[in-house]
Amino acid sequence: MKSTIKQLEKEGNTLNDLQQVSDAAVEQLQDQFETLHDEHQKSVAQFHKKLYNQTDDLKQIKANLDNLEQTNKSKNIRIAGLHEEEGEDIKAKVIAFTNNNLNIQNIKQADIEGVCRMGKKLPGKTRDVRVSFNSPSMKKEVYLARKRIPYSSEQTVYINEDLTQHRSKMKKHKIFGTWTQDGTWTQDGNILIKISEHDEPKSIERYEDLKELLKTPTPYRFRRSPAIRH
Repeated sequence: MKSTIKQLEKEGNTLNDLQQVSDAAVEQLQDQFETLHDEHQKSVAQFHKKLYNQTDDLKQIKANLDNLEQTNKSKNIRIAGLHEEEGEDIKAKVIAFTNNNLNIQNIKQADIEGVCRMGKKLPGKTRDVRVSFNSPSMKKEVYLARKRIPYSSEQTVYINEDLTQHRSKMKKHKIFGTWTQDGTWTQDGNILIKISEHDEPKSIERYEDLKELLKTPTPYRFRRSPAIRH
């Protein structure tokens, strides 16, 4: 009987020892797991920070390229609605248009660096004309004179700045439908919008700026000039 009791006590001590070893192993594993978890969290945070910085860098690179492209377009305008016909002398047609409709008499053939119709010719569609002047000042003179274009219910010609694809896409955003056309325009390739009659024009450079406009109360309604399309 005594030997049986001693055997049971011995086995009980062994079980206690095993339990202690097991508990110590579990505690060690928990410590290791927490350490690995903390290190993983730090690695993830560092990766997100690096990715965020790279995203910012990429946005800045895209912005710089867009600015460079717009600078290269600083001497250009686009004319929409100018009647198109076979065998036309498009340069002469542009000069005649500026003389007769914009009251600018000083433009000569040599003042125009290049002129062409944009896009593929399609039946029943008048293609835009891109005009590149020899100087930004000449382009500015023509662009500012666009308000002199007489309005016609049949066909009106519009003069716009030649924007980059990024800026042109932003300018076509549906949010600008909230403002009448005299409330938004472009100047030197920059998209401008006037929130109210007394506010200074606001420059729209990024899509984040458009999101901010969504928070703006109902804007002032400007008088529309039919001969101007931005």
